[in-house]
Amino acid sequence: MTHRLFIGAVPGRKQLDELKQYQQTILPCCERASLTKEQNLHLTLRFIGEVEESQTKKIIAAVSALEFKPKEEYFSKIKKYGFFDRRDGLLVYADLEVSDEIYLLVEAMETSLRKVGVKPERRKWLPHITVARRVMLSPGSEKLPQMQQTSSVQPFSDVHLFLSEFTPQGMKYTSLVHLL
Repeated sequence: MTHRLFIGAVPGRKQLDELKQYQQTILPCCERASLTKEQNLHLTLRFIGEVEESQTKKIIAAVSALEFKPKEEYFSKIKKYGFFDRRDGLLVYADLEVSDEIYLLVEAMETSLRKVGVKPERRKWLPHITVARRVMLSPGSEKLPQMQQTSSVQPFSDVHLFLSEFTPQGMKYTSLVHLL
């Protein structure tokens, strides 16, 4: 049996509200949009991918051994919203400015995961939260709206090792380990 895993940081309540507000802001200019469910909004710290069950146990042990600083040191601010084109429409994301401690945590996770046989990440890590997928702008809408106000700095509420599953109701993320 395989598991699809990732490590994610859950935004604090105020930032979740800002993300949901932006989702509602873009809806009027969209012909179609698949908004990320509130419970699925997260900053991916490390996508691990498909692993065997025996590997999952090693990953759990490795990430559980990580040392964390106080929760307040892991924070972010939404800089702007952006998008890129995909085959099935636009992917809309919140571009984040994150604390140095988040970058150090990502590096520590990478080192720890390599020790248990997880292949190194090939792409540069870019802090962002996906807010919508499969977005198709309405005829006459040339672009998505930007933020009306500057986002505030917010600590993350939690960090988890998540199991990611495709279900008929959409993606379901289940916490395997609460890390912070």
